[in-house]
Amino acid sequence: MTLAVTHLHRYVDPSYLGFYSAAIFTASAPGPTLATLVQADVLRDRNLDAREYIGDRKNAWYGPLLPGGLREADFYLGDYSALQALMRIYASDEKWGEDLPVFKQNLATCLNYLDPSFREGASYAVLTMEGLRPELLSAEHFFAYYVWIIVSHPEELEVYTFQLGED
Repeated sequence: MTLAVTHLHRYVDPSYLGFYSAAIFTASAPGPTLATLVQADVLRDRNLDAREYIGDRKNAWYGPLLPGGLREADFYLGDYSALQALMRIYASDEKWGEDLPVFKQNLATCLNYLDPSFREGASYAVLTMEGLRPELLSAEHFFAYYVWIIVSHPEELEVYTFQLGED
């Protein structure tokens, strides 16, 4: 399976309390599964200018993640209502400060990319910095928070990826 980037938008809040990156890929076949997307290593796509590329290609990292080594089991999986519930729990952590409203606004903006008909039948895979296996977290990361959401639909070619964070 191949993926081509068809849309990319990156936004950094003027307060520097958060950013998001929204990318839309077109797959070569409808309904790519999370396992297929992880195997295609969508995070490492060299066409995504929004991905900060730090270090040499062999030891590069993206956000707080070291590329490679991701597995389907690293993600929380579910439908749209499960995503909403997970994000409510994530946003209820007592450690949030003035960056919480920025995170919530950025999340809402990202989810607005999804057409309601696409949203309802789609599968959602969510990875949070706090849920990462230690070997996937870069020792040099300086992120306060990081969330990566992958959205795919079994009958569609489009795949949406959203990254939200504060660095």
